[in-house]
Amino acid sequence: MSRVSRGLRWVIECVTPPPHRWVIEKHPDRCLDIFTDPSTVHTLPKEQVVQHLKSMNPDIALQYLERLIDIWNVSSQEIENSLIILLVEKVSSEWPTYQGMLAAGVLEPCLPGSEPGQLGALRLRLTHFLERLQNYSPSLVIRSLGYEIPLYEELAILYGRQSE
Repeated sequence: MSRVSRGLRWVIECVTPPPHRWVIEKHPDRCLDIFTDPSTVHTLPKEQVVQHLKSMNPDIALQYLERLIDIWNVSSQEIENSLIILLVEKVSSEWPTYQGMLAAGVLEPCLPGSEPGQLGALRLRLTHFLERLQNYSPSLVIRSLGYEIPLYEELAILYGRQSE
């Protein structure tokens, strides 16, 4: 077993074994700091860290990916796909609430990114990363979007990228 694999296993065991799972639940920022510490961020296998954090708390996985890209300038197709697909999943989970408010007549349709609650902020982040990042797979993201949520602005960006 490589030194990196043993190191990742040790970090994960310290942060999240069943009796200590509270660390990730009670102190998510500290957990995130462990995985993005300057001494470990470039040595840990990022995809394994993403999968582990996603299984524990997708919000922390999303923050981890954003830190990798925004602070550490780590960029690969896998990292960018993971970030964008996690954002798509978050938007998808918020969409039914917005749709229910529209159906009940509580809200009028909003411009993309200006929806109430987390949905608007999530769509702004998603659009920002779709426009900014260069290594993700537009076709993979399009498949993850599905057709039940009308994310036309996001689809326009993706189809534009696909034709480049």
